Amino acid sequence: MHAFEFPLNEKFRSYLRADELLQRLATLGQSDNALSHHFALQTLFELQEMLNRSDIKGELIRDLERNRTSLTALRNNQRIEQTKLEEVLSEVNACYERLTTLGGKPGQGLNDIDWLSAVRGRIGIPAGTCGFDLPAYQFWQKQPPHQRQADLQTLRSHFDAIQRPLAFVLNLVRQSGESVSVIAENGSVQYAIPSGRPAQLLRLAVATDLECVPEISANRLNIAIRWMDVSNEYRLTPHKSNVSFQLSLCH
Repeated sequence: MHAFEFPLNEKFRSYLRADELLQRLATLGQSDNALSHHFALQTLFELQEMLNRSDIKGELIRDLERNRTSLTALRNNQRIEQTKLEEVLSEVNACYERLTTLGGKPGQGLNDIDWLSAVRGRIGIPAGTCGFDLPAYQFWQKQPPHQRQADLQTLRSHFDAIQRPLAFVLNLVRQSGESVSVIAENGSVQYAIPSGRPAQLLRLAVATDLECVPEISANRLNIAIRWMDVSNEYRLTPHKSNVSFQLSLCH
């Protein structure tokens, strides 16, 4: 099955974007290629800018506090496996401590690294990081791969305080959804969101051999899903056949 995710509020939109950038940064940093390391730095700057513009740290702290309260209330509940519950609570507390002891915004310390600031100032300019503009950066790119990888790992560590809590909260929410089978007749369907606790994330699971993608729009009451075929030129056209898939509303 192939999964698609769609955030149902601005907070989760930021969470998914930060998670995407963290994963991209990790993947690029593992490469031996200097060009991949260049784009790793570009991803690092994107992540820092995004975190500067949002309050992901504060949102994660509030989510962890809510989860800790709800999970603590399950202690001594005979229907809950207590050993597993204590493991989850321990992880909640560890993530909470990481965030509350972090001074300022995640990645703020990167501003104090002079050579990185020079690269940040030029990387948005077409070919602005050429050797004649940034000779020190060119020297860094010619270092052995293991040296660049170690440097990138040090830079990535500035975001360690949010990486684990973010992954934990995303995992909790993803597991909270109950999957239902849905058929989109002629490729489209509208789904009414049940009243009660607001959903934060929509997840769709479809067979991997289905060569179409969903276009999704949503408000607090309804979700509209239209499946689209992808042409050889990567243009989208409405899918005309029925599509069976699994839908999960995650809280």
